[in-house]
Amino acid sequence: MYQNFNLPMEADVECNFAEYKEACGEYLKSKKKILIIVYILSAAMILIGTLQLLYTEETFSSVIFILVGVMYTPLLFFLRYMQLKTIYKHNTAMRDVNIHYVFTESGFEITTNKVNSKLTYDAMFKGVEGKKYILLQPSSMQFYMIKKENCSEELLAFLRMKMAEINAGSAKVTA
Repeated sequence: MYQNFNLPMEADVECNFAEYKEACGEYLKSKKKILIIVYILSAAMILIGTLQLLYTEETFSSVIFILVGVMYTPLLFFLRYMQLKTIYKHNTAMRDVNIHYVFTESGFEITTNKVNSKLTYDAMFKGVEGKKYILLQPSSMQFYMIKKENCSEELLAFLRMKMAEINAGSAKVTA
């Protein structure tokens, strides 16, 4: 299973709001069950309102159901955007900085002009690979973003191997 990797390997990520927002979008896409539930709730509200409007004389509640169904999803995404802005604004250690990652066999080091920290892969909750980012999560609500275009093929293979180990470990804990 283990390949011979040329360790340590390094990658840099420019952490600005646009990058953070894009990485959060990939994180949200990894939560497909939640998105499906949101879309089903919106469709159900619209369907209930429409059926109620067609088959009863109760127009006020029917219109409310339809409006809530139509506005539910955009409102959730707007609230999430506002939450992202607030989180980003208050995280001064990782806001508008260049993050330098150094990956070793046992963990990785994060260095910015404000922070220097070391983490082990054993301390990670989960690893997620999106279209443009690899996200290493120390908890279910937090992640470190590594932009794939800034990684060598060898580093990507190494991170995929480590994510498989992390995810296998977290599956055992939750099972």
